[in-house]
Amino acid sequence: MVMAGYLAAAMLLFVTTVVILEVTYTRSLDIPAGLAGRHIEFDGFTLRIAEYGAGAKAVLLVHSSLGSIEDWEAVVPLLDKKYRVIVIDRPGHGYSADPPAPSSVVLNARAVRALIAKLRLDDVVVVGHSYGGTVALKLAMDNLPVLKGVVLVAPGSSADFPPTVLDRLITTPWIGRGVVRLLLPLIGESAIRTGAMTSISPNLDRMPTNFFDTHLPIWARPGSIRARAEQAMVFDQELTAMVPAYPNIRVPVVVLQGDADEYLPIRNGSRRLAQAIPGAELKTFADTGHYLQYVHPEAVAEAVMRLHLK
Repeated sequence: MVMAGYLAAAMLLFVTTVVILEVTYTRSLDIPAGLAGRHIEFDGFTLRIAEYGAGAKAVLLVHSSLGSIEDWEAVVPLLDKKYRVIVIDRPGHGYSADPPAPSSVVLNARAVRALIAKLRLDDVVVVGHSYGGTVALKLAMDNLPVLKGVVLVAPGSSADFPPTVLDRLITTPWIGRGVVRLLLPLIGESAIRTGAMTSISPNLDRMPTNFFDTHLPIWARPGSIRARAEQAMVFDQELTAMVPAYPNIRVPVVVLQGDADEYLPIRNGSRRLAQAIPGAELKTFADTGHYLQYVHPEAVAEAVMRLHLK
């Protein structure tokens, strides 16, 4: 009986703490000094975007499941002399506001389409990495007239990404963000660093020396972790619905994939995806992990340039 009483008291304390952390949560959108970007509001979204160059042709870069504008630091300098380059923090990530609905591929694609319209971009090439590649793939499925083509860097393209127990807990109504805030000191930057090391392997020597110092504080924000969990809850469902439509894509598609990518569903899925889309091109890279844009940024830039020449 005594033990049961202790457990009940501990559970009550946990729930009370989580609820307090949930209801007192506020998200700061203030962009720290030294980081690029500004905010733009449209169609219910408030996104942090950064723009480089002033070319007549545009390139829009979309980061992965947990990422930010900074994920494209190796690619932007290869493009901004020739193109107008727009980089974004996706809804709910980095210093963008929480999305108006739970995060998903469909919601992110809607945000990108609305941003393209807001900025009046024409003949734009969209480049997406990992989950951002799935967002770019969804845009290609819509066959937008303003879309010149898409470059998919290690994209998620077929269902094999089930949500975890933690994803389910983080997305629980009324307590999800409170859970993140409570657990963040224990599972935050350390867990994200471990996952990032897996994604970077075997190319740690190709990453900037300050990669973790600059990226982890942005990735390990409660809102970003919540948005990533929301995505995970519906990702397999969305991919299952997308696969049958791949043969109907008419937008030019280039898929870039590392053959040492630790995520087998992505590595195998890229091959199947390129076979399913008419005219799609697949380029694979030896000894290259999931963060291909850091190992072969010139290949990303070259794919963009070829699509803009078509």
